[in-house]
Amino acid sequence: MADPLPIISSATAQRLFLGAQGLLEDPARRATTASLQALIERLGFVQVDTINVVARAHDLTLFSRLEGYRPELLRKLLEGKRDIPVKLWVAPPTKMDQKQLTEEGHYGVFGTAGARTEMPGCSLCMGNQAQVREGATVMSTSTRNFPNRLGKNTNVYLGSAELAAICSRLGKIPTKDEYMADMGVLTANGDKIYQYMNFDQIEDFKEVADTVQM
Repeated sequence: MADPLPIISSATAQRLFLGAQGLLEDPARRATTASLQALIERLGFVQVDTINVVARAHDLTLFSRLEGYRPELLRKLLEGKRDIPVKLWVAPPTKMDQKQLTEEGHYGVFGTAGARTEMPGCSLCMGNQAQVREGATVMSTSTRNFPNRLGKNTNVYLGSAELAAICSRLGKIPTKDEYMADMGVLTANGDKIYQYMNFDQIEDFKEVADTVQM
């Protein structure tokens, strides 16, 4: 029989949560690129966001934990960090995919490469108010397309996730030989890349589903 789970008080749980979010450290400590990088590594990742009401969302997240933070500090930290020749936006289809990608560390890889991750959903569109720059050429994994859906006057091609990944690495739509070469790498590692996920087989989601009264 498995050992019973430990029981902690609400106050302890709150401090654990605040500590994991970097909210128990002194926010008045000196803000440098080193302290900013240490903070981001502590958090796991910070989504660079274009939503701007008072300020861009990621700037508010970092300033609340490091009072000396300024946006130019993040720009300085990211100089030379972009590993891909294009602007890559990743939109996980479900919260289940987002959870799996986060646990496997892929969100950190995306951020280091210069990619932007969106909330789980269909893709970029007018619905979530995330659009590419006017006149951009886009390889999209969406299942549908219509004028101006991804941005004003955009030139959009629809393709598979594999094709989009290859385009992001090359910075262009591949030739047949380029595509087949990269697909050979994906196919060889297919058992690690391709996973069929069911809500009823993931414990966190199963626990929630078990509480639903039918």
